[in-house]
Amino acid sequence: MKNPFTDHPNKVDETYFEHMKCAFTFFYTLLGLSLAALVHAIFPWWFENTASNGIKKLNDCMKDRKPKTLVNHEYLNEKIERWKKKVKKRGGI
Repeated sequence: MKNPFTDHPNKVDETYFEHMKCAFTFFYTLLGLSLAALVHAIFPWWFENTASNGIKKLNDCMKDRKPKTLVNHEYLNEKIERWKKKVKKRGGI
């Protein structure tokens, strides 16, 4: 029988407590970003980019935590394209 407390954390290559720490970090970050967005809604000149920049950083963090059971084709294609550009810049292989 699968253990619901460790099944998902294991899929992202974390222990239960590592996953808990990461989830709490996301929670507190999102809470802060939500408050910044609320203040920005009332005072548009404050926190102009705080929420959007914070969400972009969280998204980048999530992209780095792909499940180990899945292949991230988008990530691999991006790496291949960067490698091709480097090779082309250096004049080929």
